[in-house]
Amino acid sequence: MSTTPYRPRVVERELRSRLESAGAVVIEGPKACGKTATAETMAASAVRLDVDEQARRAAEIEPALVLDGVAPRLIDEWQVVPAIWNHVRRAIDARRKPGQFILTGSAAPADDVTRHTGAGRLARVRMRPMTLFESGVANGSVSLKTRVFGFGQSPKPKLKPGGPAREPKRLAERGLRRHVPGITHARHQPRRIPASSIRLHARATEPSRSMPRQPDSFTVT
Repeated sequence: MSTTPYRPRVVERELRSRLESAGAVVIEGPKACGKTATAETMAASAVRLDVDEQARRAAEIEPALVLDGVAPRLIDEWQVVPAIWNHVRRAIDARRKPGQFILTGSAAPADDVTRHTGAGRLARVRMRPMTLFESGVANGSVSLKTRVFGFGQSPKPKLKPGGPAREPKRLAERGLRRHVPGITHARHQPRRIPASSIRLHARATEPSRSMPRQPDSFTVT
C-alpha cells in the first residue's frame, strides 16, 4: 500500500454525482493518473484483478464471484477479465440501485463488442493527469474557464518576473510531476521517471503528434 498522501482531485465531484445516478461508474484515463487512488476514497470494498491472482482466477471461472462486496465496490483493472462487464450490467439490473460499482482500468479490451451494452447503466468519467492546482503548485486563483469563456470573475494574476516558476529547471520539474502523481511529494531527491510514461501522457493529450525517439528515462534533480 502506498504511503504517499492522497491529494483531492477535481474529478471527485463528477464521480460522486455519477454514483448517485448510475448503477456503476467507469473511470478511464492514462496509466498512473490516479484512477485507483481516487476510486478508493469512495469505494466501500475493492478487488484488484491485476495483483490479486486468486480473485483473477475466480473471475475467469465465474465473473460474478468478484462482484460480491459492500457497495460501492471497486473493481480495479477490470479489463483483465473483460467478461466482468456483462456481469456488472446484469447485477445492476437485478439490484436496481445506483452506486453499486466503480470500475477502473488503463486500457480497454481488444474486443470492444461486450462494452456497448452498458448504456443507461454505466456512466463513464474521464480522468486526466494532475493539474498544477491539484499537485499543489498553483493556488487556483486564476480560472482558465473565466479567462477563455468569460464565466464569473477572476482576479488579474500577479506575475513576478524572474521568480522560481520561470526557471527552466523548475518548469521542467513541475511539468513532469504534474503528470505522475506518485512523484509529487518527492521534492528533495532525484526522481527517475520512465520515458515511456511521459510519452504515454503526451500521446493522451496530443494523439495526432508523432513522438520522436527519446532516452529510456529522465532524471529530475
